[in-house]
Amino acid sequence: MPGLKGVFAAMGWHGSGIAMASISGEKVAGLIMGKLQQSDLPLPLQRPFARFPMPALRKLYLQGAYWWYGWQDR
Repeated sequence: MPGLKGVFAAMGWHGSGIAMASISGEKVAGLIMGKLQQSDLPLPLQRPFARFPMPALRKLYLQGAYWWYGWQDR
């Protein structure tokens, strides 16, 4: 976690839980034990998550996405 030395987190699987959680746990354990460096991880995992643009509108974005993809599924 940026700015929190010694604090690690694995998250963000969005429905791909068990396999990705297991692999993420293995990678975090490697980081904690010093067997892996952050540069050993895939590029998207080497940097913090991007901030959500205009967070006050997040619920509206999500509702729009639900409607759009629901319509696409018909």
